[in-house]
Amino acid sequence: MTSGGLRERKKSQRRLLLHEAALCLVEQQGLLGTTIEQICEAVEVSPRTFFNYFPTKAAAALGLPEHVVSPEAAAAFGASYGELIPALCDLVATSMITGVHVTRLKKLVTDHPDLLPTLNEWIAAAKDEFTHLVSQRVESPEYASAALALTLAAVRLLMLEPLPPGQPAGVRLLAMVDRMIASRHAEMMPPTS
Repeated sequence: MTSGGLRERKKSQRRLLLHEAALCLVEQQGLLGTTIEQICEAVEVSPRTFFNYFPTKAAAALGLPEHVVSPEAAAAFGASYGELIPALCDLVATSMITGVHVTRLKKLVTDHPDLLPTLNEWIAAAKDEFTHLVSQRVESPEYASAALALTLAAVRLLMLEPLPPGQPAGVRLLAMVDRMIASRHAEMMPPTS
């Protein structure tokens, strides 16, 4: 194993430890009752090290990545062909859903609404990243905006009423988009007599 690979693995592990410590402390004491020093003490790192991984204790508790879309996911999306919505569902699922403990995140935000501004800022930054990638793939800004709005609405619904797990997140997200479209078509159909 290269020293670069070992270094990245250690960084990933430290980030996870900081997140878990922040999450546990915020669950127990609330956001205001938790200090960065307490988080650092639990992981045995300095506050300076903490800030190499997270900008705030709220970000640490939520465990949200700084950049939503990895370079690999962006490249795969840019190189994909075919319909936009399935490719966008794969990109969004890979970036926002895969690896996220949705149930725990929902409970944390419900129990500690003071985390909502941080979560909303992250979602806005994610939307900006997705908008940039989609606009590079399609010429129509209106179509890009509508496709992204539909996909992000499906993410919200998926978090409220998850589809059965057993499938990749992108497939589940696309299924939710299909359900949304089907329900819209059902509303538009005239009643049968």
